[in-house]
Amino acid sequence: FDAVDYCNWRSQQEGLTEVYQINQQQVDANWQANGYRLPTEAEWEYAARGGQQSQGFEYAGSNNVDEVA
Repeated sequence: FDAVDYCNWRSQQEGLTEVYQINQQQVDANWQANGYRLPTEAEWEYAARGGQQSQGFEYAGSNNVDEVA
């Protein structure tokens, strides 16, 4: 909840439309809004694997988890 609150706050600061609506223990998202949002699981995994700069590693920067953990 803190993360989505921050996204909404940052959106307000820059005059953008808030992405999230928080109702008690439920968060709904307006994906058409132009405000700040958290990455989706797929976006996070893509970035963690190196995005367009990826060299095909299983983990970020290596195939050896001990090198990146």
